[in-house]
Amino acid sequence: MEKNYINWDISPSLYQLLNQKTQKNSYISQILVKISLNIAVFSYFSIPKKKNGINIAY
Repeated sequence: MEKNYINWDISPSLYQLLNQKTQKNSYISQILVKISLNIAVFSYFSIPKKKNGINIAY
């Protein structure tokens, strides 16, 4: 039990710093994922597609 227990009272500032950093990184990665998804969808729909020999741009 004591091996798994970590006393965060020794370094609460370090713990908070780590928490803030991970939250910030996850937030940035979410934004990057959304941007890349938007670019992928936009490029997919902006490329004209052939249907029955006619170019159709969605």
